[in-house]
Amino acid sequence: MPAPDKSTERSGWPARAQRGISMVEIMLSVLVLAIAMLGMFKAASVAVYSNQRGHRIEQATTRAQTRLEALRDVPTATLDCLAAGSTPSSCLSGCMAAGGEVDICNIALALDADSGRDSTGTSYTYGFLVQRPQPSVYDILVVATFQDDSVDPPRTVRSVFRTAVYRQGATP
Repeated sequence: MPAPDKSTERSGWPARAQRGISMVEIMLSVLVLAIAMLGMFKAASVAVYSNQRGHRIEQATTRAQTRLEALRDVPTATLDCLAAGSTPSSCLSGCMAAGGEVDICNIALALDADSGRDSTGTSYTYGFLVQRPQPSVYDILVVATFQDDSVDPPRTVRSVFRTAVYRQGATP
């Protein structure tokens, strides 16, 4: 009986096959790595879009809240002007004439230079509604809107804030 070949005793493979990696093994390894990298690139792409969308929603929310806070600080005459259905630009002179600060009046009425776009180029539009459900109470609704183009098809996103303002001694 011949002596067993020592080169095949450990692994069961002939010594010749243990010399290195074959071209097929290298190609399979590269293929597996390429598939894994594609998955990572897709995940990174989704993360970037989600981050941009989150930033835009945060900007819309901050801008709507800023407008709402400014509307709370304008003179009562300005709230009356808006509650009567007048356009914001027609209420600006009355806001300043009644003692409102120029910056607060411009921000509240969305007439400030910063109201249109943010640093990413996203356009925001504003809408607000002022009503008087009771003689001394003003119901204020502010909406900031932008077009979210990070999804297909693009959709409109709105941040809505609402508050009530009480002004003692407001005339009906």
